[in-house]
Parts: sequence; C-alpha cells; structure tokens
Amino acid sequence: MAQPTHDEHCYFDDGNIVLKARSHSRNAEIVYCVHRSLLVRASPAFFGNMFSMPPPPIVPMYGGHPVVDMPDNADTLGQLIRFLYDAEYFHDVLKANDFTLKILGPCQLAHQYQVDWITSAVGERLKESWPHTLVGWISRTEEEQEAVSRELLGDINGEIEPHWEDKGFQVRLLPEPVSSILLARLCTVPEILPFAFLDLLRSSLEPQHQFSCYDKQARMELLPADDWPRIYRARERINIWLSHHPDAPYESSRSHKKITACQGNTVCEAAIKDIWLKLWRYMATHYDITQFSVEEGETKGVCMQCQGKLGRGITALQVEFWESSARFFSLV
Repeated sequence: MAQPTHDEHCYFDDGNIVLKARSHSRNAEIVYCVHRSLLVRASPAFFGNMFSMPPPPIVPMYGGHPVVDMPDNADTLGQLIRFLYDAEYFHDVLKANDFTLKILGPCQLAHQYQVDWITSAVGERLKESWPHTLVGWISRTEEEQEAVSRELLGDINGEIEPHWEDKGFQVRLLPEPVSSILLARLCTVPEILPFAFLDLLRSSLEPQHQFSCYDKQARMELLPADDWPRIYRARERINIWLSHHPDAPYESSRSHKKITACQGNTVCEAAIKDIWLKLWRYMATHYDITQFSVEEGETKGVCMQCQGKLGRGITALQVEFWESSARFFSLV
C-alpha cells in the first residue's frame, strides 16, 4: 500500500494531530500534521466540539499522532488549512482578479466547518468587487472592455506601451459571475446577486475565444440546476419589460415648429426611430440596456431638443432597468 504524501505547506514537525484526505488530481492520500489548538481557535463550534468528544476505542496513528480521516478533496482542504496558517497568502488570493474561482472550494469548506472569519472576509471582498450603483456598473463594464482592447492590441502588436501591469494603468475587472453567486449565498451577501446574475445573463453561454487575462467565460457548469430557469425567465421578463416602452422619444411637430434651427420633424423622427430599432436589436442579444450607447454620427441632423429627449429617454430606461434587476431574476 502506497505511503501517504506529506503536504508541502502544512506538515509541521511539532504538530499534534494528522488530517488525512484524498487528492483526486494527484490520485494519492495527503496528510497534514497540524496543531489541534489552531483548529479549535479557527472553529470552536466545529473542531472544538469534535475534539471534546471521547475518542474511539481504536485510534489510527501516523508519525506518533492521531489521524482524522477527512471526507474532503485534499487539494481544497489543503488550501483551507494554509489559509489558517498563512494570513498573507489568504489575502493575496483575495486580491486576485479571479479570486472567486480560487477561493470557492476552500470557502465552501470554511462554511461547512464554521470558520466564520474566512466567510466574513470573502463576503467583504465580494461587496468591494461588485458595483452597487448604475454609474459604478457602467464604469466597471467599460473598464472590462478597455482591458479586452488592450490585450487584443498586444496580440496584434506583440507588446503594449505603456506597460499595463503598472499600477497607474490597471483596470478593475468584474469577478466571474457564477462563482460569485455561489459565494454570495455562502457568505450571506445577497445584495450582489442581482448584478452577478445580470453579468451572467450578458455572458455568452457558448464557448468563444478568450483573451488570456481579461475576456472571461462564465463557468456555467458550476451553476446550480435551479438557477437555470431563473436565467431563462429573466430573459422573458426583460423582453416583456422592453415591450412596454415601444415608442421612440422624439418631440412632436408642434415642438419642432418652435425651433428655428430644426430641419423638420421627419428628419428627427426617422433618425431616432432608427436608433430605437438598434436598441431593440441590441437587447435581443445582450439583454443589458445599461451597455447601450448612441454613436456620435447616428444623431446627425437631429435637433438639439430631440437629442436631449432621446438621451433622457435612454437614461430613464437604463435607470428603470437597473432598479428592476432583482425582480427580473426573482430575487425579491
């Protein structure tokens, strides 16, 4: 029988208890020699109660220490134990752009074993990572597009100047949405759910070319089965919501007669109806009206009053859409 492998980070010579788990990726038994007191301090409710129980008549031993067989994947368990010993490493993982994917498994174990400070820290990081206002949402998604453009430029030119890793040129990226949804539920951060679902909705469900750093693909395989209908119903509700706003916002003929610089009602009406049709086509594939914008040339010949009404009309729709996002996803 093969001997278990000592974990490279969490096998301490002065430890007094051995945790053993199987690594699926390495197809091996991994052992962690750790300190009972640290486990109890990290989770009095779980490990404190477990170690206070009378030991069984026969206790397996390894290296002179009692062994506890853990049912968890050793790779995930090892990450959790390392977090308990190395706070700096834990915070480095939290700072990563893909922190939700890196920390999902360990955080699920932390929740299972009632290591509350970890779930609390992850919850705070989630709150910081997801915008809570429409302005913040638009700003963050625009930065993502900027990041994709930077990487595309790099693919074409071979290198980019200035160096985008410099702090002054870094952009804020939205976390991966599905793992964010799972973590929000684990860490009791329901306020980010509408926006994570909205990001998921605008993500393609089909595989596509990914830029190495920035263009993320939603991890749909992680989405719980009962959330799939939520996505499809949201699409239906958004379409119904948009159908209640069928009319393009342009000024009446009477208003135009008062504007000496206006070129005529038909010019403004035709241009704005074209933009409104573009908006409907955009929503048919993207579902997120907050990302819709009007190009400068599209309003050529449109009077200032009609341009103003068009802008106000689109902004009003974006605000209403944002405020309705929780209802679209059946979160209220």
